[in-house]
Amino acid sequence: MWFGKCQADGNWTGREYMPDMAHSQAYEAYTASPSTRAPKNVTTNITNYDTELFSNGMAARLPVAGTVARGNQPYLYSDDTTGYNRSAAMVNPFGNGNKQVLAEGKEMYNVYCAVCHGEKGLGGGSISTMNGGPFGGVPNYFGAAYIQMPEGKMFHSMHYGKNDMGSYASQLTKEERWKVVAYIKDMQAKNVQDGQGKSYEEALRYVRNQANPEPIIIDGFTIGESELDKLNDGKLVSGSIINLNNVFFSSGSANLSKASNIELDKLETILRANPDTKVELSGHTDSDGKPSSNLDLSNRRAKAAYNYLLLKGISAAQLTFKGYGDTSPVADNDSAEGKAKNRRTELKVL
Repeated sequence: MWFGKCQADGNWTGREYMPDMAHSQAYEAYTASPSTRAPKNVTTNITNYDTELFSNGMAARLPVAGTVARGNQPYLYSDDTTGYNRSAAMVNPFGNGNKQVLAEGKEMYNVYCAVCHGEKGLGGGSISTMNGGPFGGVPNYFGAAYIQMPEGKMFHSMHYGKNDMGSYASQLTKEERWKVVAYIKDMQAKNVQDGQGKSYEEALRYVRNQANPEPIIIDGFTIGESELDKLNDGKLVSGSIINLNNVFFSSGSANLSKASNIELDKLETILRANPDTKVELSGHTDSDGKPSSNLDLSNRRAKAAYNYLLLKGISAAQLTFKGYGDTSPVADNDSAEGKAKNRRTELKVL
């Protein structure tokens, strides 16, 4: 029985007394809803057109405002000059650039980017003005303005779009966008290697501006070198213990600092690439305070990192956590430097 507009029709989930399963109550992925239609009479630098996005008037339905895809977190930087400049602090979780990552990045680059930027990154893609196409002003990745561009800014531009380039956030996942950025940096490094006679490692440090890098500071914590970047092709070896250098907590607190997101996002990517490997997040403290309090604090800190990864979609079957308090020091507790080394979060590969 239906009263008025009750039956689901692809633009509305419907309201039925007894659904008979004769039709889907799901929203259609494509819709002619005015809210998602391409605007009419839009003037671009190419032409003036009066049409819908697709010939049949349909367009991809936008996500419900304020919702976040399962397993994802909102992007923290705004679509303005301030957000663009702040994005430079982001670190590519695929910074080690192993062969598999670069191969995947190249494949996606050739599908989504090469039509404008060209397969070699010179800006001579098939639809650029260099090849008689309509799009001008396509960057040459090897020019002075781009050769040392921070990877975070590249990611930001792909997320929101920039100038004539639209957003690729709906076509490429967060991980895929970072892999494309890693491949672009690989191309830039090889260009510098050939042109300046540097080793590949020196060239890669140069294009990432790591020869004399400015420190990245978030919430008062300085992001340092990550042991995760040193893994051989991102492989986890049974029995190994890896110090998570960039997991941070305020003194006496088990609340993760936002500065920890970079390290834990890298770990998320590595765990997804090693789905059959189980790991333990281990918390440790220095010897200040009561042993029982230290044990409790270290356990809560390890659990905070554990919960972060669960929220990112890592299976609980792959993770466990444990606090060890001050029972496993790696340095003396008689100096500030030694205590700092003892206050740590580790990844133990089981």
